[in-house]
Amino acid sequence: MLPLSFTAYFALPAPSVSPTNITAFNTSSTSLHVSWQPISTQGLRGIFRAYRLYYIAQETYFPRSLKNVTVDSTTLEVELIDLYKFTNYTLYVVARTNKDGMSSEKVNAFTDEDSKCLIFSSQ
Repeated sequence: MLPLSFTAYFALPAPSVSPTNITAFNTSSTSLHVSWQPISTQGLRGIFRAYRLYYIAQETYFPRSLKNVTVDSTTLEVELIDLYKFTNYTLYVVARTNKDGMSSEKVNAFTDEDSKCLIFSSQ
């Protein structure tokens, strides 16, 4: 008789807290720098694995789709590159276990028009 073996997977609950103080500003006509403050460990629920930044171009002639970038749990900033020039982006961040947690406040930022920087903050 062969020994039995199996693999068990446990679903971890999503975090019930979100990152705070989301700040986004352009660094060029095709890039944005986004940063945030870490989540509180009090509402963590499960093993904290990563942050995920979601972003979408607003009011543009280009095809629109929600995109995301995932970074490890110690990273608190992301440089988005290869974006559309002089375009308004809506962004938000979530903390992840094996599921997305609560969304942060949404912020908007414009890529540059090959001129001075525009700064937007959720504060």
